Amino acid sequence: MTNNSQTIYALSSGALPAAIAVVRISGTYAFEAARLLGAESLISRKLVLTKIQPAGQEIIDMALVCAFPKKQSITGEDLVELHLHGSIAVIDELFLFFSSIKELRPAEAGEFTKRSLINGKMDITEVEGLADLLASETKQQRIQSIKLLKGELSEKYAHWRQKLIKARAEMEALLDFSDEGDVVQNTKDNAFIINISDLIADIEKDLVRGIAGERLRKGLKIALIGPPNVGKSSLINLLLKEDRAIVSASAGTTRDIIEARLNLKEVPVTLYDTAGIRETSDKIEKEGVSRSKSIAQEADIILYIRDASADSKEKIIELSDNKFSRIIYVYNKADLIEEKSYLNKEGFHISCKTKQGIEGFIEGLGAEVKKLTSFSDMTVGPNRIRHINHLNETKESLELALK
Repeated sequence: MTNNSQTIYALSSGALPAAIAVVRISGTYAFEAARLLGAESLISRKLVLTKIQPAGQEIIDMALVCAFPKKQSITGEDLVELHLHGSIAVIDELFLFFSSIKELRPAEAGEFTKRSLINGKMDITEVEGLADLLASETKQQRIQSIKLLKGELSEKYAHWRQKLIKARAEMEALLDFSDEGDVVQNTKDNAFIINISDLIADIEKDLVRGIAGERLRKGLKIALIGPPNVGKSSLINLLLKEDRAIVSASAGTTRDIIEARLNLKEVPVTLYDTAGIRETSDKIEKEGVSRSKSIAQEADIILYIRDASADSKEKIIELSDNKFSRIIYVYNKADLIEEKSYLNKEGFHISCKTKQGIEGFIEGLGAEVKKLTSFSDMTVGPNRIRHINHLNETKESLELALK
């Protein structure tokens, strides 16, 4: 018996103890295993209150049992769901009984989904959508993953595939039967060239969507960069609404990177509070400065924090290593500025002490986050590097075909 043909079982719900525990059994022996538990009257796709009691043994639990024939199950195999009380003792006793049945074995991680894929109940992008849904932290991530799980991306690419097959058939017909009048008429003006060009344009749009989709799935990196003692730690504490970073009047307090996760406008972002960047002979602080520059190179958005009350000739930190980041200038300590015309500088002018300008800054930062993780239409797009690589390969092949 192969590994994939064995009947498997696993706890499919959350950690125990819990109010309810859902146990799944999938495979050719699933219905028989349920009967051995005392579920004599299995009704397709209906929950039946059942006394879970193997023959000659004590009762394990009272549970709801539901049977799914393979044509109607998510795995493409006979499937049984047991809805039990979420007790550790109940599940331990149940699994102990399962271990005595040679036809059953515990499922490996993700094996129910794997069988859905193998049996054609889901395709690879739908499986990825399910994984994304389980890992989603925000509303926008949930919306994106649901579209993949529903098969919207698969349907779009299947439609593109049909276009390619048609274009190829027209090209082959023109090459093989060019002396026949009806073929020449049907391929008049080389319509397949127009179709291929249109498909290339569609792929280019999806590549743009792919960059935004990948960012949304993984979350954005936002680095707070600036000289020492300009309020980076104070700002990150305000954004998180908790005292996560140590705040001190002494310059160079932050030596290491402080990392925190935040839901900003329904997009997951990771904030990095970095060490103040300056020339220093302190080995520890020098390492902190080096790490700060490294984080800046990887960030999607750089918040360049400056002291609004400091000399306007303050040395500008060189951030040219990152050519892809959006740099947003934030001037803290705006409450100390008497000359209001100074506040006309490009960027956000805030005060972490008085909270002046904080609301507008958060709105502006949220708008930038939205720009990087969304696109003009609501069409589902790719959201993995794998998708983007395949699209790039297809685009290159189509461009070569046009030549």
